[in-house]
Amino acid sequence: MAEVIWTDGAIEDLREIVTHIAHQDAITAEQVRLRILDATRQLERFPERGATVPEFELSHIREIVVGSFRVIYILKTDENCAIAAIHRGSRELSRWFDPADYPPT
Repeated sequence: MAEVIWTDGAIEDLREIVTHIAHQDAITAEQVRLRILDATRQLERFPERGATVPEFELSHIREIVVGSFRVIYILKTDENCAIAAIHRGSRELSRWFDPADYPPT
């Protein structure tokens, strides 16, 4: 099984998402949090399950979509994954994610 590692940035992204939603509805915030965590746990068994990010077309930068959120992760050569960022799908990816920060390993 692959190991899924969360970057500090991705942890902060999730925290901000949950906090923002909780201002409106705490139950929904917890549901979103659990859905994102469950989706990322599935990468332990299926690390290549996500699609390559179309904006970059790099085989090691992938995403899974959870509701209206894009979970961007890095597929490493040992098939381990690093969750790099989580953002709303409506946000322009190139404004908040630079693939040069995540070279193939």
